[in-house]
Amino acid sequence: MIVLHCELKSSKNSRRVVRLRNGRTLVLKSQAASEQDKFFDKELPAHAEEWKKLIEGHSCPIKVGFYVYRQTKRRWDWMNILQGLADAMVKHMYLEDDDAYHFTPIFLGWDVDKNDPRIEISVVK
Repeated sequence: MIVLHCELKSSKNSRRVVRLRNGRTLVLKSQAASEQDKFFDKELPAHAEEWKKLIEGHSCPIKVGFYVYRQTKRRWDWMNILQGLADAMVKHMYLEDDDAYHFTPIFLGWDVDKNDPRIEISVVK
């Protein structure tokens, strides 16, 4: 199991609008989602060897289990909150793609841990 100690942020629901000097408008990820991407860029390579052992003997689609610990009971959405992590897993070559042919997310549950928000990632048979 891989454990990432962070509070997952939705990269979909929290966007910011930036107006450029030339009049163009860009819609970008929120600051929190951008910081989360930097966290993934640091943490996922550190767990690459562990990931290779977890997927050994598994064929596509790889069934990946996620158990999430949040800081609060605030409402959230599985799909939105895992999208950034799935994209990072593709970027760091954990997954070939996050499409249905390569990846099946398995939502194992969630709980509250205000002192240690985290996500536990496992490969399910």
